[in-house]
Amino acid sequence: MGESVPICPFCGAPYEEVTPRLGPTRVVCKECGCLFLISSKFGGVDEWCTNHPDRVAVSLCDRCGRPFCRSCLQVVEEAGRGVALCSDCLPKFEAEKARAKLAARRRIIKAIAVIAIIIGSLITYSMFTHTEPIGSAVRNWPPARNMKGVSIIVTPEDPRKMNIENLTEYVSKRGKPGDFVSVVITF
Repeated sequence: MGESVPICPFCGAPYEEVTPRLGPTRVVCKECGCLFLISSKFGGVDEWCTNHPDRVAVSLCDRCGRPFCRSCLQVVEEAGRGVALCSDCLPKFEAEKARAKLAARRRIIKAIAVIAIIIGSLITYSMFTHTEPIGSAVRNWPPARNMKGVSIIVTPEDPRKMNIENLTEYVSKRGKPGDFVSVVITF
């Protein structure tokens, strides 16, 4: 082929700049983002494949930096650009990617668990505290209608569960140890 400009060995895009940005023999493809080597016919210096000494290297491994031919490199996506990796570095890259994905999944699961605990706590709190106001039973209890000021009522139950029946029953039975003490302010 009579190429007039260097061609990216990974995506086939032409490289038309006269002066490479990363030195005399290495350029970055504008299309795929992979680093590739300029061959000697375009003014570069030929480097030879680490695995195949009889082949001209087309790029360097982005991890170990060794030169390789096209058949020895695989392009993967990392941070929005193409990365060429050799067969030695590819498993390490995939293991790191899997660990990062697992760590992200664990963070999401932990966040969901925290949110579930908070929502469950709020629901439980509202179930056990959302009852009638403490003073509503006292206001409706006939003897309490004559109370003025601060009154102390001792009840056998949680004051939030007071109603006319259990107040009347308590007054008739005179109470026992461990009763709740409720301070009721009436106007």
